[in-house]
Amino acid sequence: MNKLMLILQILTGLFLMLSVTLQTKGTGFTRSWKAQSSFTRRGFEKVFFKVTIIIAIIFTLVSILQLML
Repeated sequence: MNKLMLILQILTGLFLMLSVTLQTKGTGFTRSWKAQSSFTRRGFEKVFFKVTIIIAIIFTLVSILQLML
């Protein structure tokens, strides 16, 4: 069980790193300093953003579960 949790943690960590690096540029901290009126995500960008949040939640849950085992 411990090996399975470790493998799951590694895989979700890799997917999380990949999804964060593939995010659209200019949507982070630097965007708040620029005067842009549109802050909404549309289409694939919105879906990809939500998938990144889900992967982050799964990674956090797996990490907490691994600490408890």
